[in-house]
Amino acid sequence: MASRSEPTSPDQSRRSAVRSLTLLLPLIGIGTAACGGGSNGSPASGTISPPSPAPGPAPGPGPGPGPGPGPGTPIGGQTVDVYAYLNSLHNHDFGAGNANTSTGNWARRLALQAPGGGNVYTLGWQFGFANGWVTPPAAQGQEVAPSPHMTGNSWTGGTSIEVVQFVPDNFEGMTVDPNVTNGFGFAYQPRLLQLIDGWQSNAVNANRIYSVYAGWPDMGSYGDPATINATVVNNYRTYALGAYQAWMELLVSRLQAARPALTIRLHNVNRMTMLTWRNTVVSTIPTGTLFEDDAPHGRATWYFLAGVAEYMELYGEKPPAGFVFDGAWGVSPVVRSNYQAIVDYMWGLR
Repeated sequence: MASRSEPTSPDQSRRSAVRSLTLLLPLIGIGTAACGGGSNGSPASGTISPPSPAPGPAPGPGPGPGPGPGPGTPIGGQTVDVYAYLNSLHNHDFGAGNANTSTGNWARRLALQAPGGGNVYTLGWQFGFANGWVTPPAAQGQEVAPSPHMTGNSWTGGTSIEVVQFVPDNFEGMTVDPNVTNGFGFAYQPRLLQLIDGWQSNAVNANRIYSVYAGWPDMGSYGDPATINATVVNNYRTYALGAYQAWMELLVSRLQAARPALTIRLHNVNRMTMLTWRNTVVSTIPTGTLFEDDAPHGRATWYFLAGVAEYMELYGEKPPAGFVFDGAWGVSPVVRSNYQAIVDYMWGLR
């Protein structure tokens, strides 16, 4: 079982990987890459066009009423059981973080206040990077989103899991084509297919969704979030919505092509949070208030936004109107006082 502290790699390698990404993308196939087609996810011959930097909703149905962008009226009364192979882009409740810097905790808090008696959200998870993710799945519990199904290093309860999430790293994997071995010693495309096949062989659920949770990119080559200026922030967001997003879309398109009978989705946390940061009142919040470092680990406000994206993806509806914040949760008053406008904007991005 992976440690709950952030997996580490040499810092110099981490930084050089990020700085060289823009130069490497033309070489790894964004724009000229072979499209995945073999049963093992290996690339087929031919070329593909690059995905749009700011695409519409990911194809395929969500576990809830549907992917929108309809009115999304909160209904409640749903249960979604999730297992996630994750890292600190999803759960940063260690070190300087806490229960308020966890996407899963925010999804559960939103679910509890849904109409109709609330929605139920459960989460089993393994922390680490993909080279350490295992099947049968290890299972840990979130502080406020425990999984009643997973027992740890066992397939027991696995058939109850409706959504299996994979959270790629944000600094190393995208320096090469998804089917090429990266600095961690694996290639994302065959690695995720291996995990998917393990679930399909040992804990099949006909309604299951396999979801690639695209978190936000590394900020290391852009500077300290507490001191970077508006121009640099804009450059970071441009990269996030451009080359970084395109790599995530390429990975998911390859997985879909390799396993066309399964429902595999891109969970657009990156796109939804970046556009919300750029185009709403969130833009008035100092960058250092949103992020604690250049990894970047978010603060409570950022993980709340990720939690809103998570909630919409899982339930196919908006979070509850009139959501009541606890002041101790640490969300910026700018977000709290503009909650519904932010939710409505994010719903329109689906």
